[in-house]
Amino acid sequence: MNRRTFLRTGARTVVGAAAIAAGSGWLEGVRDTAAAAPAVKAAVQFGWVKTVEFAGSFIADDRGYYTSEGLDIDMLSGGPGVDVVTAIVSGKATFGCGTGAQILAKARQQGAPIKVLGVLYQKSPLAVLSLKKSPIRTPQELLGKRVGVAAADSIPWTTWLALNHLDASKITRVPVQFDPAPLVTGQVDAFLSFATEQPVELQVAGVPVEFFLLADYGYASYSGCYYVLEDTLKNRRDDVVRFMRAEVRGWEANAANPSLGAKLTVEKYGKALGLSYMSQYLGNKVTVEKLMQTPVTKQHGLLWMGDAEIAANVSLFKQTGITVGPELFTSEVLQEIYRGRNRV
Repeated sequence: MNRRTFLRTGARTVVGAAAIAAGSGWLEGVRDTAAAAPAVKAAVQFGWVKTVEFAGSFIADDRGYYTSEGLDIDMLSGGPGVDVVTAIVSGKATFGCGTGAQILAKARQQGAPIKVLGVLYQKSPLAVLSLKKSPIRTPQELLGKRVGVAAADSIPWTTWLALNHLDASKITRVPVQFDPAPLVTGQVDAFLSFATEQPVELQVAGVPVEFFLLADYGYASYSGCYYVLEDTLKNRRDDVVRFMRAEVRGWEANAANPSLGAKLTVEKYGKALGLSYMSQYLGNKVTVEKLMQTPVTKQHGLLWMGDAEIAANVSLFKQTGITVGPELFTSEVLQEIYRGRNRV
């Protein structure tokens, strides 16, 4: 047992005794004790660049939630060319944040010992986007149309077509990047988008659009996952719990005030990207109102993973040839954090 472990073990004992004696305030005691110890350095690897998609982490950093947990967190940007899973497996980062469950399941099948601890997007943000003047509102209306699909979205797209019994040969797939310009210029009739990004970007630019979520038509896939290696969960469990508790607090604050996360993204953490406040704010509202809160999270708390939802994800894995089961997910950290409540 090293000095840091000893200090933590002692702290837990003292705080636990104090909580029993006082009958309340145990969480404040943990934070105060953690803040008094040397901060533990760790990195979180984001699944994308520093947009409002990571508002909870930005708030956790800006408001000192990491610090109060005794953590010094380095936030690593993702983006094109960044292999986020490799960053975790190699040890470059301790925590992963913002990656889809299908990607993580495939990585585990290939030997990466990953555990998913919690999920931001209870519904996948993937959405079929169309112009309001020529709307496409159901899967069947895609037949005979041209759809822009980025290479990175190939697996979910083909999976979703199969789920909805749509003949792929009757839909013209057009290779695109993440810029929705081909939809505006008429090169495609629909565009596979992220509900928090391209739809709001076009709305802010004055282009009326409509979209529907793939999740509303059978695509039951978690996205925005928090994950670590199994060894990390086993050997650094205390750090994992502290990190996840700070993240939950950040997302709770963001849900209460979506403009806070948008401002921090534009003015501080994503400043170099030159992002629009309004697009980040509207994207954040989509996250808060449509994607991250469900009856399950209202009962158990944000980031929670329900048994039925895990089973639905596993079923989707099987349909794409991934043989990973529910062992990919664990709720033990969130159970320890919430302790039967639905807020931290």
